[in-house]
This record gives sequence, structure tokens and C-alpha cells, in this order.
Amino acid sequence: MILQNLHTHSLWDDGQNSTDEMVRAAIAAGLTSVGFSGHSPVPFPAEWTIAKEDLPAYRAEVRRLQKAYAGRINIYCGLEWDLLSERDFADCDYVIGSIHHIPLETETINVDNSPEETKRYLSACFGGSADAAAKAQKPTVSRRAARASRYSAADARSASRSKRR
Repeated sequence: MILQNLHTHSLWDDGQNSTDEMVRAAIAAGLTSVGFSGHSPVPFPAEWTIAKEDLPAYRAEVRRLQKAYAGRINIYCGLEWDLLSERDFADCDYVIGSIHHIPLETETINVDNSPEETKRYLSACFGGSADAAAKAQKPTVSRRAARASRYSAADARSASRSKRR
């Protein structure tokens, strides 16, 4: 049986533990694999994401852990790719798509805010209807998802081959 967690965050973004602590906890919990899915950089200041300039070091740290724990647990390097992030999947084993912000004409709304903030957004923009908000965002999300999905299985195979060289 495969026991894994591929949606984890560490001190590189908004997690509470180092990547090494996370791996040791995964082993102690009996997991067969763990994946780091750091929040991708967004085009505005955000403390909960990996800084763009830190992506190479983040990826190198996960690769170091893969070697250090080889034979004990499978470790994967991923990103939780935000709707507003640039597409930079270099050296990723996998990508999780996410929507943390919704761009509006006058502001960008963080969907992880309080219930009160969400109600304010829905009331101000969509007459209080979450269904109307989802329907209005569908074209934007669909375009972004299509762009991200161009990272295909062929891209993953190519990245895997280049790592082995």
C-alpha cells in the first residue's frame, strides 16, 4: 500500500517545520512517500509563498533530502501553483493547482481570508452569491488551468530523463 502526503508546506513558505523535520515525521508516521508543495511566488509581496529568488535553493534542498533518505522514503519536489503565479515548473516532480486570489477590477481578493471578508467580497461583487462568483471566474480559471496543463506527462518524462544525465 502507498501511504503518502504530497501536499505539505515547510519553513520555505507558510509551514511550521523544516523540510528535514517533515521527512522525519513522515517516516515516523509510516508514510512511503512525502512531497513538498511549496506555494509558488505571486506577483505581489506575500510572506506565505517561496520567494522567487529562493526557488533554486528550495529545489536543491528537496533534492538533497532525496539523497539523504534514499531507501527509507520517496521524496518529491513540487509546487502549489497559484492562479496568479508565473509558470515555472523547472525541476518539479509534480504541481498542484490552486486559487488563493481572485483578481477583480479594483483589487485582488484573498480567498483564504476570514468568513467576513469572503461575505464582503460576495456581497459587493456578486449580490452575495458564491455560485455567481464561481461562474464569473470560470473563464479566467479555465484559461489559467489550460496554460498550466501544458506541463504534460511528456514534460515530466523529459525532466526525469534530464535528471538522470
